[in-house]
Parts: sequence; C-alpha cells; structure tokens
Amino acid sequence: MIFGTPSYYRKFRCIADRCKDSCCIGWEIDIDEDTFAYYKSVEGTFGRRLSEHMTEEGQNSFALRENGWCPFLNDQKLCDICIELGEEALCEVCTEYPRFTMEYENVREKVLSLSCEEVGRILFSSAEKTVWEERELPDFCADAEDAAWEAGYAGEEDAAWDVGDDEEDADEGTVDAVWLREVRARAVEILQDRTKPVFVRAAEYLCYCEEMQQELLNFGLVSEERLVSKERKTSGEKTSVCGRTETAGRACAGDGQKATPDRKQAWQRWCGGETAEDAYEAFLLRMERFGQLEVLDAAWETQKEQLLHTFTRENYLAVMCEFWQSRRQFEYEYEHLLVYFTYRYFMRAYYDNQILAKAQFAVASVIMIRDMDVLRYLQNERCFSLDDRIETAKLYSREVEHSEENMELLAEDFGFEEIFSAESLCQALLACGAEQAETR
Repeated sequence: MIFGTPSYYRKFRCIADRCKDSCCIGWEIDIDEDTFAYYKSVEGTFGRRLSEHMTEEGQNSFALRENGWCPFLNDQKLCDICIELGEEALCEVCTEYPRFTMEYENVREKVLSLSCEEVGRILFSSAEKTVWEERELPDFCADAEDAAWEAGYAGEEDAAWDVGDDEEDADEGTVDAVWLREVRARAVEILQDRTKPVFVRAAEYLCYCEEMQQELLNFGLVSEERLVSKERKTSGEKTSVCGRTETAGRACAGDGQKATPDRKQAWQRWCGGETAEDAYEAFLLRMERFGQLEVLDAAWETQKEQLLHTFTRENYLAVMCEFWQSRRQFEYEYEHLLVYFTYRYFMRAYYDNQILAKAQFAVASVIMIRDMDVLRYLQNERCFSLDDRIETAKLYSREVEHSEENMELLAEDFGFEEIFSAESLCQALLACGAEQAETR
C-alpha cells in the first residue's frame, strides 16, 4: 500500500490545553460502535460517569454540557477519558481529528484539517512549498490492527488509524487513478509556480482542471496510456477562459514599468472588463450562495452580517486591491490554501469524476476566505497578523468542510450557478489584479 501525506503532516501534535479553541467544545462527538461497547463495559465510578453522559438516540454520542463542552473535558481543558483510561480509549473521532483519510485502489492518503488552529499555525508559519510525500507500506499495514506502524510514520505514538470508512471507499472508481494523480500533481505545480502572482496561478489552475474535466468527459474511463506529462501545455491556444491565461500572466508579471495600453487591454479581456460595481455584484451573489449554508457556529452568522455591512459598491474593489498590495509578501498563504484544498479533495474525483468541481471549490473557498481576511484587516485598523490568517481559515473550514449538508449544497451550486463558473471565478480572482497591473 502507498501511504501519502502533505509534508507538514509529520509536524502536527495536539497542543491540548494550550489550544485557544478546543475541538472538545461546541462539536458533536459521535462514538463508534466498538468504543461505545467498550465504554459500556467500564466498571466503577468512571464507568457510571461514562454511561450517564452517553446517548443512544440516533447516532451514539456524548451529550454536551449546556456550555457546549464535552462532559469529559475538565477545567484544565484536559480529557478525563485519557487521564482515567489512557489515550487508546478515545473514540475514533477524537483519535483521528484533525486527520482525514482518503482511500482508493492501493493508496491511503491522510490530510489535516484547517479547522484545527494548530494545523493552521504549522501551515501558515512557513513559506516553504507544500510537498506531497509518499512511501510504500508493507501489506500488513493495510490492516487496522497494525495501523500503529503507520501512525509511527506520522510521528504519533499508539494512535489508532482508520482504513478509510467513507461509503465511497466500498465502490470502485471509474477514473484511472494513476492518470488522476498525475493531473493533481500538475495542478499543484501550476499553483506553486511563484514566477506568477498567485491569483493568476489560481486562474490557470481552473483552466487546467476545466481541460482535464473535458478530456475525461470526451474519453470516459481514462486509461494509463493517456497519462498527462509534466510538460503538458498550460498556455497557448485554448478554449473557454483558458485562452487568455498566457496574456494575463504577462500582464501582471510586472517589469518595474507602468502598464502599457496593450497590457491594460489584455487585462480587460482577461477580466471581462469587470468594473468595481461588477466586482461588488459578484460578491453579493457569492454571499447569497454561502448564505444558504447550515450555520454551525454563531460566529459564522456574525461574519456574514459584517461582510455585507462593511463592503459597498464604492469600497469593495478598492479595499481588496489595497489589502492585496499590502500582503504581497504573504502570497504564499493563498498558495498554501489552494494546495490544501487540492490535496484534501481532488482525488475524490476518482469516485465521482468531478475534477472541475474540486478546483471550483478550492478557488471559491479561497475567494471567500480572502473577503473574510479583508474584513478583519479593516476591523484591525489595516493590520493583519498570522493569528488573523489562522482564525479566518479555521472559521471557514469549520462551517463548510465539517458539514456534509454544506458541502453537498456547494457541490450542487458548482454545477448550476453561474457565479461559480470557471469564468466568474477567474474574474473574481483577477479583478484587483487588473488594478495593480496599471500601477506597475
């Protein structure tokens, strides 16, 4: 079996009581059947305490306190189950989080969720490019009882690892996995090409994924003979929005000179001539779609209200450009976000064939997080720190990625809502870039 993780995966350690926003507070905590049976078998005072706080209504779970705390999170923000029974007694959810598993064919992939503030701190504290790391595991590591060996690779001691319990894991994919992995690798290369501004890379990434989606639709089950090479063209003569990528890249690459009329015209073609009012209208349409999502935390509802209250037709595009200009040296943060979403979701196309939808989700997520960043920048009197970066990414991840209902609603939107089309997303990415190109 091949075991793959992003390069920062090994660095993660739960910081427990030092976490400002504990995952043991405000989260539903489901208990898997084996652990539930074990908790039921525990005797004595602690066994009675376990039974008192477990519910069998629907999904087995812990009944949270009125303040939203797990009943076993003590005043020192440490877990009484770990203290009394040992870390190995934790249920699967508590053991795994913030890790998530994806399996297909003979590959198991593990990623970390940005809903955990420590994951965000690890990811955003370094400008180093995220690298996908793989190693071959002995066959016995595919068995759950031997998963501790795998956990040791990840730097965790005595951790229980799942073998991928998604429903889709039981089905066989219809896309050649080797081809799809090559496509993902090329997509990440595009995102990490730091000779270009990150918003241009994101647009090219969308173009590339749109091409690969079309290729998949044209040829159906993709065979190994149709592998995408790393030298595959990503510019030149293309269809749809892709035809403008090369021109746009040159327009914003910058050479220390003021933008020429030709360069300005190139940007206008690429951005569809989007005005400040167009950009604001697109923002309202995106907010309308995100407004339909299930609210998991009051902070998300507050955030949406503040976004709509703060941004206007007159200031939206201007403050976006101001923020982008002030954060140019931190472009890698948005690169990290795009690569994070790609590594977390791209290979799901092995089961559902939706390559472009994975790219749409990555880009739409980054645009939404960018808007949240700008809001915080204004609220902090035009300052934006590492903690701000971690917080906005964490809030988005918790509200969107941890709700199956929300993920399904957005997936449907990507197929039917014009505001999430590749063209519209490119315009949203590049609107403030066009303004910057004029000043170079």
